Amino acid sequence: MLVYTTATVQSADTNFIIKNISVSKMKTVEFRLINSNEMPPIVITKGDDDELKVVINNHDRIWLSMNRRLIAGTVEALQEKLDEILQGYLEEQYAFEKADLDFMEG
Repeated sequence: MLVYTTATVQSADTNFIIKNISVSKMKTVEFRLINSNEMPPIVITKGDDDELKVVINNHDRIWLSMNRRLIAGTVEALQEKLDEILQGYLEEQYAFEKADLDFMEG
């Protein structure tokens, strides 16, 4: 189930377009379109309540447009890197658990 909510907020130096996309009842991704010469082209960060937030800078729209396919193609590599981080963390936690069990038994 996809739910789209769009709001426009104007500030003194930056225009924001906020789009929340709910991909399920539990998870929401917030997209913000900004126009700032001080921010990078794309930022993935934590939003309110630790929700995923993606900020896209319209100031770099030419660069973003020229690299749109490459940016989209990084999703698979990003997923692999996140899997590597998770695998390392799980292996570390398993080693701690095993060490605790060995300590308790002997």
